[in-house]
Amino acid sequence: MPNTGHLRYCFTLGNYRMKIQQRVLLVSAIAAFTFFAGCNRNGLSSNESHPAAVDAAAIARADAQISQPAWLSKRLPEHTVAYARIPSLWGTLSAPDGRPLDAAFANERHAKVIADLRKAASTEPLLAQAEGGAVVQLLLGDQAAPIEVAVIDASDGVSPFSRVLVTTILDVPDVASLNTRITALAAGQPSPLQAPFDANGDAVLQKYGALHFDAKAHRLFLSVGTTASALTLQQDIAQLKAEHPHPMQDDEREIDSSGQGLFVWLSAKGINNTLAAQLHDAPPDGVLHDAIERAQSVALGWGTVNGHGRLRLQIRAPQSRLLGYLATDAGTIDLKSSGKPDWVVTIASPGAQNLQSIHDNLERDFGVGVRTQIDSVLSTIQAKTGMDPLASANLVGPQKVLFADANGTYFAISMRDRAALYAKLDELAKRFGWRNSVVKIGGAQIHELDINGLNASLTQAANQPGMNSKTAAWMKLYSRAGSHLYWVEDGNYLVFAKVPQALVDRAASSPDTSIGDWLRTSQSYDSAHTLIGFAATTRNMQREVYYTYLGLLQSAGDILGQPNDLTQLPSASQLHLPVEGAAGIALEANDQRLALQVTYEQSPAELVGQGGSMTTVAVVAILAAIAIPAYQDYVIRSQVSEGMMLANGAKVAVAEYYANNGRMPRDNAQAGLAAPDQISGNYTSSVTITDGKIIVAYEEPKANPKLRGSSVLVLMPQSQGTTIHWTCDTAAGTTIGIKYLPAACRP
Repeated sequence: MPNTGHLRYCFTLGNYRMKIQQRVLLVSAIAAFTFFAGCNRNGLSSNESHPAAVDAAAIARADAQISQPAWLSKRLPEHTVAYARIPSLWGTLSAPDGRPLDAAFANERHAKVIADLRKAASTEPLLAQAEGGAVVQLLLGDQAAPIEVAVIDASDGVSPFSRVLVTTILDVPDVASLNTRITALAAGQPSPLQAPFDANGDAVLQKYGALHFDAKAHRLFLSVGTTASALTLQQDIAQLKAEHPHPMQDDEREIDSSGQGLFVWLSAKGINNTLAAQLHDAPPDGVLHDAIERAQSVALGWGTVNGHGRLRLQIRAPQSRLLGYLATDAGTIDLKSSGKPDWVVTIASPGAQNLQSIHDNLERDFGVGVRTQIDSVLSTIQAKTGMDPLASANLVGPQKVLFADANGTYFAISMRDRAALYAKLDELAKRFGWRNSVVKIGGAQIHELDINGLNASLTQAANQPGMNSKTAAWMKLYSRAGSHLYWVEDGNYLVFAKVPQALVDRAASSPDTSIGDWLRTSQSYDSAHTLIGFAATTRNMQREVYYTYLGLLQSAGDILGQPNDLTQLPSASQLHLPVEGAAGIALEANDQRLALQVTYEQSPAELVGQGGSMTTVAVVAILAAIAIPAYQDYVIRSQVSEGMMLANGAKVAVAEYYANNGRMPRDNAQAGLAAPDQISGNYTSSVTITDGKIIVAYEEPKANPKLRGSSVLVLMPQSQGTTIHWTCDTAAGTTIGIKYLPAACRP
């Protein structure tokens, strides 16, 4: 195995522990720098302002002075099976990377500020004396490029015989200075080198590795591993003279094209079998095994793409069945908002063909019996609604859009077959007694669907024998509550709103901004290939981050004894930083890859850190994270409550029998109730009295699986004089999870 201990030692990233009393001030500054990693970049999303133009020569000069971009990624050795890029602090914070703040970073006065800070870090005597100070000097003073790591293996898969090639640029003038720095880093510990670097810049580790320092380019190379040697290092370096293609570069272009960000890539070859072995219960020819078998690579990181910040995790598995199921081509969103939207959520649902393909392969992909269970659920839905869930996918298009603009909040559904959709709505309205109407208000033709009867089960429960009349009255009142849907037709979309007035306002405002174009130009995501995503408008984030960055430079200068004159640096208005920006998150899928991506102007914190519209998006994100499990819990509790209400009649019957006879009734018949299975509801299969105890059982397959089988709600009578009190917690014999029980049943 590669001697990773020596690798860590050579770069001294983990060998030092600074004492609390010596490091508080210094580490606070470094932590602040690190916190804003990735936060100092800005994107252009507004047509109202444009960043100051920066010529390529100025950017090249800034890169040379601050931190040069990635170098190894363009010339990887043959048989590279993994690659990692760890950015330098100055590269992360202060180097141009293709976003609007390049105008500030490429400014010569800014480059001089960074140069002065780096020199101060290298020469500050207090820093040199501090425990661990040599590491800080290396990071702030010497490191002038990302640390790049390539794992090389002739088998084209990671193995114990892989060797690791590491390279970076150190701003030290010659070999002698490098030897001095390594002595300082060792801090009195045994040297990892057999001898200091020789005049040619070569050195050998105590075992399993070698180093080379190119004094002209200031580039350090390190090779580590059981097969690593001075000879293999020279062979690897010889391959690095010219740029050449590598499969990794396809992923790199989609995660970070600047060469300054964090990037990790791993070839899936060689680990497929290991991953597949972990799927003990999955069918051997199932969708998960197929995805792993076809997987080519995994990549993640953050950086810049097309002038916008990006954080992305990506898996390539071309032609896998899983991607075939998930892949979407929903097309461009041909829908407009009034002005730029405050925020947008898009959902691309699978079409009828995808759904049918998933349905046909259920047994193969997920195991025997799964299709039977799914078909049972589908049959129940069809029996209750008269709609075939698979066939209904042909009625509406793939795109669903939730958005907010100057007029309100709307939900839009694309249509595939308008006539068939309306025919189905008419059919449902007749079947369930809904009211379907159209009215013209102002310039808007508004459709209304008044859906009643959604709580019919409550009416049934209220009419059960023995139900308390007061409780039954409340249940019947609530059962009348329905839902009102209001919408207008907008091209190929139905646009819904909570109330008709919002639709009137929308029609009057003549929406003018294409939502699909806004998502693309803001680089939030491509909605055509996004399963689910949301984006929102930000304001003044570029300015705030830039000024925070200047404050950090000032603090760093004070700590290192090199005060900075910030008055020499340009203001946000002089840089013409955009006022508006956008941030978004998306789950993307096509037949080649699956990716989770966050896009931002300068920091992922934009998704949760801004007021106004960004606060709305933060709420949406949080709600999205908890909505599904919370709703599932709510559904289960509502099903349990139905059984509780059906048991009310039995409680009354037991109490009356006890008051008249001085003992508990033996069964339903003795209590004067119908047979247990005759007291039922949508989810409740029976209510049984056994010596006064009431046992509520839940019906299969209607009730949630967590309520089926041996799960029962038990109400235990406790007599107190002539009255009875009831307990229904687990101590009474209830086997349903506590969090699903009504408040009265919880201990």
